[in-house]
Amino acid sequence: MTIEAQVCPQCGSAVHFKKGQAEIVCDSCGTTVVKTSAPRAASLVKEVAEEKLLKEITDRETRLFRDGRQATAKILTAQTTNIIRNNLDGKGVLMSFTVEVLPKDEAPFNAETKAMVGLIAIEKYQPGTVLDVSYDPLDHTQVSVEGRHGLTNSYWQQLRKDDEQIREADEMLRQADEEYQQGEEEYRKGEEEEKQADEKLQKLTRQRKK
Repeated sequence: MTIEAQVCPQCGSAVHFKKGQAEIVCDSCGTTVVKTSAPRAASLVKEVAEEKLLKEITDRETRLFRDGRQATAKILTAQTTNIIRNNLDGKGVLMSFTVEVLPKDEAPFNAETKAMVGLIAIEKYQPGTVLDVSYDPLDHTQVSVEGRHGLTNSYWQQLRKDDEQIREADEMLRQADEEYQQGEEEYRKGEEEEKQADEKLQKLTRQRKK
């Protein structure tokens, strides 16, 4: 029996069409997948792989922005990919870099990373260019590019300042909630003690009357 394979456009899982079958429900996510021609199927596979890669890069940048360490890095090699997307500054292309990271309190190390770069700025991201980066001190393979050195510092520092203020506000709210809960508990205990004292007083009063 001939079985043709295709990729689900929703979750990227493989679905398998039997001969003559025009559509099928994906076992992984429940999406109804319509059979396409081989070129279209290959295109879908490529699109899913690209979006997965871009999401991984975005997730890494977000994590390192919050928890990583800042450093400068020198580009050793730079190469453009065929992945182009629209961004706030126009069109950008995904570039692959090999960089030498220069931490303040650690030995230099080399790493590979990727970042979206505006099409008009590609020539400025070449070997020898110094970048601002964030990296994971426990895993030196995890490096994200923030931009060319000196041009993004104020932007990223403001973002970090805002993020820190949000964290401090969250902590203050958490502490206030804990204090409120403790106050509620103390109030409840006080009411319970007052009730017990009142019951004891009423008992003594009844005994005296007898």
